[in-house]
Amino acid sequence: MAIPTLILPFWVPAVVTGGLGVALAWIAFRLGRRLRLLELRGSEWARECANLQHLIAGNGAAISALGQHIEHLSRGLRADRHLAPVGARADSGVGLAIRGARQGASEDDLVADYGMARQEAVLLRRLHGATAGASRERAIP
Repeated sequence: MAIPTLILPFWVPAVVTGGLGVALAWIAFRLGRRLRLLELRGSEWARECANLQHLIAGNGAAISALGQHIEHLSRGLRADRHLAPVGARADSGVGLAIRGARQGASEDDLVADYGMARQEAVLLRRLHGATAGASRERAIP
């Protein structure tokens, strides 16, 4: 008995080759489509990054201007309220307020004349007021 041999018709290789060609064309189409989508997303991201860089640069300039404005206001406050910077002479700002408290100025006078808060004026009078020395002398035996 003879072993049957498989004889393929002439059109089978053409169909297989054509099917592979269609499959490869479909894969290439899908890859091309994905690449176009990635390019679009990449350009959108690049545009967003450029916008963010512009915003950051603008914020940096605004922060710098705000710092300069704060420094200007600080200088104006020192000049307007006669605030003594660190290491200033004792006859300016707080030194004058202490002298006023020793001479019997009220809390209202200290607040009005030297621009300090009411709590500061109360504390200053307790520490340096005309009656502070007498109460300290009584407290020490």
